[in-house]
Amino acid sequence: MIGGTNLKYTINDISRISGYAKSTVSAALNNGPGVGSEARKKIQKIAEDLRYTPNELAKSISMKQYNTVGVIVRDITNPFYAKVCRAVEHYAEEYGYTTLIYNTDGRTDKIEKAIRLMQGKRVAGIILDVNGLDERIENFLKEKSVPCIVFGQNSEYADSVEADDTAGACEIAELLLSCGHGKIAYIGPDDTNFYSRRRKKGIEKVLGGKKVCLKTYAYGNNPDSIKAGYETIRALKAVDFTAVIAYNDLTAVGVIRALTERGCAIPNDVSVVSFDDVDTIVFPLTTVNIPEYEMGKRAMALLKNRLASPDAEFVHVKLPTKLVLRESVKKLN
Repeated sequence: MIGGTNLKYTINDISRISGYAKSTVSAALNNGPGVGSEARKKIQKIAEDLRYTPNELAKSISMKQYNTVGVIVRDITNPFYAKVCRAVEHYAEEYGYTTLIYNTDGRTDKIEKAIRLMQGKRVAGIILDVNGLDERIENFLKEKSVPCIVFGQNSEYADSVEADDTAGACEIAELLLSCGHGKIAYIGPDDTNFYSRRRKKGIEKVLGGKKVCLKTYAYGNNPDSIKAGYETIRALKAVDFTAVIAYNDLTAVGVIRALTERGCAIPNDVSVVSFDDVDTIVFPLTTVNIPEYEMGKRAMALLKNRLASPDAEFVHVKLPTKLVLRESVKKLN
């Protein structure tokens, strides 16, 4: 044993003996993030040998700082992200954490601001939805200053969970081909949007080389998908396609509204398909189900495991999608 029973040892003493900074010692003793397993074991062994008794007030403050999970998403008003956040909140509570949610509209500057805010609040970890991994975000992940789960795409610098929406896009394109559609429009964000690029890639993979006219009508990286879909259709001089692939269900709502106003019946005149399968859409829309609740659940489970094992290899989860057939597609052949 290092110390006697009559002395009152502090974190400063453990820091001096172990050679680790006070912040690292505090995190190790309070099961906080960012401490390797060997360092944690060494610090906890020294504390045990010293018969260290923490200041209960200081401990309670520290624990409050470490029992929050940050959730950074692009649009909390989107039913897709609302369901993701509900899943994270549910399982965070089950694991003993509260959540702090920050909305970014998919903008890198707001993502960086959210990360700085959450670092300042000393969250236990962050579930991070980003619009592509640019250099600044990758540098943050490389630093490993806060355990992170990348949501919606893969990363070599963190655990990740995503849906295979490229496969879903292929299913949509194959459906329209099998129904005889030769003039197809894709309506969605421009190529600054990572998810839109990925979905278009799946569509083009199937339609490339086929006798099909595929036109892309891009709008800006606009969080208001309903308005963007509506205004895109309203701006067209003519509706010269038989099917629309919408970026997501909200875009499809705007597309259907505008097409109806232009006298087009769905699906008799124009078929419409999309992605997400959110349960707030009343129209019987054929769409690719993205398992958003399961994605949120898996993200929180990955973060829990990362906090328990900071040095473990990164885990990457890709969940399958499913094409849900309803009444918005007409067979032409």
